[in-house]
Amino acid sequence: MSPAGPAPLPRGSRVIHIGPPKTGSTAVQHALHASRERLLEHGVHYAGDDVRPRQAGWALLGSAPRGRPTPSPSAWTDLVDEVRAAGDTTVLISNEDLARADDEQAGRAVRDLGQAMPHVLMVARRYDRLLPSYWQELVKAGLQMTYQDWLRLVLAPTGGARHRRVWVPQSTPSVVERWAAHAGLENVTVIVADESQRRGVPDAFERLLGLPDGLLDLSSDHSNRSLTMPEAELVRRINRVFDEQDWPDDVYHQLVQNGVALRMRRGAPGPGDARIPAVPDWAADRLRELNRQRVDGLRSLGVSVIGDVDLLDRVDVAESTDPEPTLISLDAAAQAVEGAIRMALRRERQTARQHAKVVRRAARTRPERRSLTGRVRERLARLRGH
Repeated sequence: MSPAGPAPLPRGSRVIHIGPPKTGSTAVQHALHASRERLLEHGVHYAGDDVRPRQAGWALLGSAPRGRPTPSPSAWTDLVDEVRAAGDTTVLISNEDLARADDEQAGRAVRDLGQAMPHVLMVARRYDRLLPSYWQELVKAGLQMTYQDWLRLVLAPTGGARHRRVWVPQSTPSVVERWAAHAGLENVTVIVADESQRRGVPDAFERLLGLPDGLLDLSSDHSNRSLTMPEAELVRRINRVFDEQDWPDDVYHQLVQNGVALRMRRGAPGPGDARIPAVPDWAADRLRELNRQRVDGLRSLGVSVIGDVDLLDRVDVAESTDPEPTLISLDAAAQAVEGAIRMALRRERQTARQHAKVVRRAARTRPERRSLTGRVRERLARLRGH
């Protein structure tokens, strides 16, 4: 990126930030959500009424995460109506799920959201930093594979659904081509995430949107902290139990994702709990090959890149390959149990409220049923008399 940074996009642009996952989206989205009023003062509308428009993205893709019902198509059309109503105000839509869109879905997103002035924005992160974070994210979604086994699968040249789930959104040149086919290559920008510059990505957002420096405040850290290796291993083993017992997906979502995993992420890591290690030595050559394909692909496309594309051509290798952990700190274990209990109590209260509603509804309709029953009996008695 040049010292002056990129030129701001034209007023009235529809900026579609597609992530992808684990590239710093959550921290930026929380900063955007917290700054909605200030954004409007500078002519930028942040679409949706939450941190990001999850329901709309799931409606477009036709699928939702484990334990969540697929939302109504109206979730998407409501978002489209909101963007259209913004008039000549610049609109930013941010949802990392959109990086998984196929060609048809990407085309619909550009037509519906981009309207006459689309601009697609995505972030590229080093693969050696992304993959460990990605594995634990999938563990939180129910994955049962160990880190080493999962790496072997996703680093293979080809694979099945799990392989595609990683590389469909993370093969940067392919994602650029997919979206540029509908928005135009001149309307796609890739931000290279620099791990040493925490403000690199939000600064790029500010310059593209014509915002004052520092408006997106990351001081209240809402970043999506990765689980430590022992924490991730605990959740992975819980996943295996859920599968063996065939417990419902909605229970998994409430107790494990919103209970165990969320509570551990909100707490401090255990002092002795190691982070998920970098890629092992056996994976380094394959990663270097993927890095070269990525960098060469971006350069050959000629897409607009903010940052140093050569950063994407680096690989840090783990000094040793430790076995899967068998111990977790007492603090982390206590946080996990606390999270599960809190969500179990919440689930119990929700069930009690639903039961109370049914009882009240039955109590209101009982006199009506009694009256109807009486009238039927009288009618039958008269018929018998005849």
